[in-house]
Amino acid sequence: MLFSTDQFADRIGPLAAREDAFRGAPGRTFLEPDFPLLCEMHFRPPIRPWLRGLASAVLAAALPIATLAASRTPWTASKVQGSPEPPAPAKVTRVFPRVSFQDPVDFMWEPAANRYWVLQLNGQLFSFPNVPDPARPELALDFVKAWAAQKKPLNQTLGFTFHPGFATNRFLFVVYTEDSRGPDGTHLSRFRVTTDDPPQVDPASELPILNWRGGGHNGSSLKFGPDGMLTISTGDSESPEPPDPLRTGQDLSDFLSAILRVDVDHPADGKNYSISQDNPFRNRPGAKPEVWAYGFRNPWRTSFGPDGALWLGDVGWELWETVHRVTAGYNGGWSVVEGPQPIYPEIRPPTSISEPVARHPHSEAASITGGFFYFGKKLPRWRGHYIYGDWETGKIWALDPAGQPKPQPVELCDTPLRIIAFAPAADGEMLVLEYRDGKPISGIYRLEANEAGHVSANFPRKLSETGLFADLNSLQPAPGVSEYQTVATMWADHATSQRWLALPGDSAITTERGHIWSEVSWTFPSNAVVAKTLSLELTPGNPTTRRRMETQLLHFDGENWQAYSYRWNEAQTDADLVGAAGENVTLRVKDAAAPDGEREQTWRYASRSECFRCHNYWSGMTIGVGWDSLAGKPLAGHGPSEFARLVDLGLIRETRKPEKPPATLVDPADPTAPLATRARSWLHLNCTHCHRNGAGGAVSAYFSAEIPLADLRIQDVVPLRGGFGLPNARLIAPGDPWRSVVYHRASTTGGGHMPALGSRSRDEAGLALLRDWIRTVPDRTGVVPPAGDISMRVTELASTSAGAPRIAALRAAFTNTAVALAALDLGRTDSSFRADATAAGLNHPNSAARDLFLPWLRPDQIRPVLGEDFPPATVLALSGEPERGRILFHAETGPNCSRCHTVGGQGRNYGPDLTTIGTKYDAATLLRHITEPNLAIAPEYALQTVELKDGTVWTGFPIPAGPAELAVRCEDGVHQSPRSEVLRVEKSAQSAMPSGLLAPLTAAEAADLLAYLKSPPK
Repeated sequence: MLFSTDQFADRIGPLAAREDAFRGAPGRTFLEPDFPLLCEMHFRPPIRPWLRGLASAVLAAALPIATLAASRTPWTASKVQGSPEPPAPAKVTRVFPRVSFQDPVDFMWEPAANRYWVLQLNGQLFSFPNVPDPARPELALDFVKAWAAQKKPLNQTLGFTFHPGFATNRFLFVVYTEDSRGPDGTHLSRFRVTTDDPPQVDPASELPILNWRGGGHNGSSLKFGPDGMLTISTGDSESPEPPDPLRTGQDLSDFLSAILRVDVDHPADGKNYSISQDNPFRNRPGAKPEVWAYGFRNPWRTSFGPDGALWLGDVGWELWETVHRVTAGYNGGWSVVEGPQPIYPEIRPPTSISEPVARHPHSEAASITGGFFYFGKKLPRWRGHYIYGDWETGKIWALDPAGQPKPQPVELCDTPLRIIAFAPAADGEMLVLEYRDGKPISGIYRLEANEAGHVSANFPRKLSETGLFADLNSLQPAPGVSEYQTVATMWADHATSQRWLALPGDSAITTERGHIWSEVSWTFPSNAVVAKTLSLELTPGNPTTRRRMETQLLHFDGENWQAYSYRWNEAQTDADLVGAAGENVTLRVKDAAAPDGEREQTWRYASRSECFRCHNYWSGMTIGVGWDSLAGKPLAGHGPSEFARLVDLGLIRETRKPEKPPATLVDPADPTAPLATRARSWLHLNCTHCHRNGAGGAVSAYFSAEIPLADLRIQDVVPLRGGFGLPNARLIAPGDPWRSVVYHRASTTGGGHMPALGSRSRDEAGLALLRDWIRTVPDRTGVVPPAGDISMRVTELASTSAGAPRIAALRAAFTNTAVALAALDLGRTDSSFRADATAAGLNHPNSAARDLFLPWLRPDQIRPVLGEDFPPATVLALSGEPERGRILFHAETGPNCSRCHTVGGQGRNYGPDLTTIGTKYDAATLLRHITEPNLAIAPEYALQTVELKDGTVWTGFPIPAGPAELAVRCEDGVHQSPRSEVLRVEKSAQSAMPSGLLAPLTAAEAADLLAYLKSPPK
């Protein structure tokens, strides 16, 4: 969980020096575990401007400074204000202004007494009358005081609800935790509320209903259904890392990760509840009969919709936040999957997994909060829609349950609130409860129409209109805009970059270091702009062919960061604002290693949401403006570091000393730096913005340069997402790059390519650096293992007669991806071998090997077709021809569907039979499963890699065999071996079906294929 600097300042107290340290710092975030360390820091009063000349020396000594640059020119030409987007449909407005709370977690309107009730995390339950301007809320129950008398240590209160018959029976239900890790530490109890004015809760009236394990992720949302049954949400009851450590997500034998459903009006069997006869797992052996649905990580806030289903938001792990429409027996998928992302595909789910009704990547949501259906009057366009939001980003969405082909969320507004809960108001309008940690300042807001909206008409549509540059031809910055440089930059498909920092007027960035250098608050003034121009030489090494591709902008609007890209025109005279969805352009680039000396390169202008996959809350938003990126060489003639130069200019003010010195980053291309430092810097620059705690890298591996190698979770670690056919694969295999998944991912340009965003080609220099470094990486005992025999095997293959004999030998050897990876390395320096290896890899059934050679294909072998990023509507809008689709399905070229699947008895029996697949899914869902093969992998088709003691490697699906035998169905048939000869068996998180199967097709061909699969089976 993250907290803003405002909240942190509230926690550490009102001391003037501490408030001064955080002045003007709204919206920055810290990790919750850092609070104890940060609270221990000494916040000294800032040193005054006469020390400006000593800025560099002070930085080196790590003393706090605040400087004003006497010669700095204010930036007054800024036009980057507002937004190019249409005005948001809605906004939030504070209601009940005199009513505020400390750490509220749940609230609702109770109609019998016409009062609002709010529950706080600390155990206090308040109510106040529904009048226009109520005074302070009135305390109805203080759990801490009540439980102290009983010597019961209250930990937290998390959720509550009233009985449907509350007007007469006065029953209130509350979830609280007593022991953070106890087996029965979470309690659901019933209490009685008095009829006093104001009402009170009688703690002596407690009637225990249910208990389940305490810990994190308690869920604890309570709702009565239309049938009078009480539903209770529970989470996986543990810390987020590693995911689902108790493996409870698919376990029906406990109360965790579930929706429980009980009848509290008819106690039975010695319990204070009974179980409805229609609970789906009531008669399943070993299952808890209370379980009504399962497979959730932390279902935070639930409500029943007009359709009778239970709607909820499930807080995600690393990549996705999801919304579910839950009915009896529903399986949300955790922790087999998180949204479309496999987590533990080896877990066999008790029942089939259902798809969420909506999902949000961590670029736009990070802690989903379930909501309610709206039936108010202030937002008539959204009546009947499900309204929900996100705690971390403050965004609120509306979802039409009847949307076609499936419901699509529409963003209503982007608020500065930490949204902890929603509730319908007495008049039917939607209320939002804000969570602000530490002081009684959290309020209640109403969602209403945004009549004014943002002023978007004047937002600059051309780069020349931004006020950033005095001259676009030379990229001379406008007065007050400062060019800066970083230690190095991430790989950007051969592009080089220039960077500028623009702060309005004489405003400045204020900085605050955490206990280590990477946990830093960088607070930017409103309307600050960070800009970067990327340029590409179409003939590498020839500056006259350099072309400016795009100028990227990060704009802080005072509450949130926004990302924009401007595409340079052909004349290179100006750049136009790229649409929110982004776009692609295909370039022809000279490349000596490519066939005919030229290759095609797709340049991606990222969508605005894609930008925040990297520029996320956890990586600090402004990648490129941080301690790691500015601590190196400055522009010529300016002090010991770029950071010191920006301090001297007055662009940065107030630094604090870290308890641990910064990591040393170097330019990976610097041959004078140590090999390990160069390689770790490359990984840091290209990987760490995603692969860090919470930032969206679904693999539990980190790449930050300041973390010791042994703590990165990559050294000799079995890959969680599969080994791509590498024998005995490891994320980093000590001493062996050919078994290292990290090296393979950086080498391939097909499925699994990393970095996943901002790059579509491989960094050959970076790969050489990684390869050489991995050869020096020791195992956990500190010993570098001897190299394997893969390189020797490739050397033997290279000695085979060139042409057909060598192509045949290589094709047979490429069933082992490690051989293809090593052959790729040799092909970089041997053009004859490169040609044969490319021919062997072309259309190879092992996609992990095949995709390594894509950059070496001739242009005529790469069709200008759909590509990886086509919108589904492109295909769904066409009426396909089933007969053409049948020919395409069974052809040896194209997607090669029949190589793995059968339809009507035709094809190879490797993957699932698709004869009736068209009756199971509509066209849109079927297309989605093709384009996202890891969306849902049936357990019987979970891929396994089998390695025998003689080095043979099989990849396929296990099939029944005798007790002493192991049998695997592979693409080339069934293989069988005595189990005594098996060295190891590893399960893969990846589907055997490669991604990008439709990428080589035209839209019409893809529509034909769908039409064939949807046609009635013959």
